[in-house]
Amino acid sequence: MSVRAAYDPGDGTVRVVCPSPEAVASLRRQGLTLDAARRVIFRRAIELGGVSPDEVAWREFDDSDGRLSDRAFRDAWEYDAQLAVRVSMPRARSLHLRRIREHRQVLLDELDRDWMRAVGQGDDRLANEIEARRQTLRDVPVVIAGDLDAALTTGELRRVWHASLGDNPWEPA
Repeated sequence: MSVRAAYDPGDGTVRVVCPSPEAVASLRRQGLTLDAARRVIFRRAIELGGVSPDEVAWREFDDSDGRLSDRAFRDAWEYDAQLAVRVSMPRARSLHLRRIREHRQVLLDELDRDWMRAVGQGDDRLANEIEARRQTLRDVPVVIAGDLDAALTTGELRRVWHASLGDNPWEPA
């Protein structure tokens, strides 16, 4: 069993506390029960996060279902009073689109250099081919918008990609 605690620090994010076995063992040697040791660790960690555990919503949860194993969308996690942590799909979509744009920008920079070289050498045919590839890349966010909106899970979201971007580094092998 993998017991964690999640809390909302009040800034729209979620923080997850994962007690180390060493910290739990140290408190157990001092006579605390397992549950009491975890609660001490959770409360201390929340205080170290700059908020009072008495003033924020927090709860323990069992992570043996693996809901936090996919950390690629960690910035889209949000506190949920019943689940403790859940993925905000609107935030996950925005995060994935940002990653796609960052990946695309690297490719555009390379094509920009190639295009400038072709124009400088007077090779209009090559310059036009490169410009067509650049336009395809610029259109990617519009082309994949429907797929992004249709994704209901982070697994589906990971598969949203465009062939012009090359291999998808976010899709598990």
